[in-house]
Amino acid sequence: MLINNGIKYKSYNASTSLAEKQKHVKNLKDLGKNYTKHIEGVESLVQYKGPMADLVEKMSANIRSGFSYCGARNINQLWENAQFIRVSPHGAKENGHHDVIVNA
Repeated sequence: MLINNGIKYKSYNASTSLAEKQKHVKNLKDLGKNYTKHIEGVESLVQYKGPMADLVEKMSANIRSGFSYCGARNINQLWENAQFIRVSPHGAKENGHHDVIVNA
């Protein structure tokens, strides 16, 4: 973790960055000598947003909320109760936020 001007950052390496490709070569010996020559991804920093547990808890709550729309308490009940319906563009708009300004 890096702290710059009081802001926390963590490193992020894209899957095709040099650092990640070097890890691949180390773990998978048969990738060939030219594997690390073609680099597309970048090695960078992203702002730290907190522990993963907070995100997982929020996502879990959102999923449970979605289950409630079809009376399901788990994935099996979701499959049993789910009905696929066609939603018009106007219906999709009505289902989302409207007539308000959303703070991002």
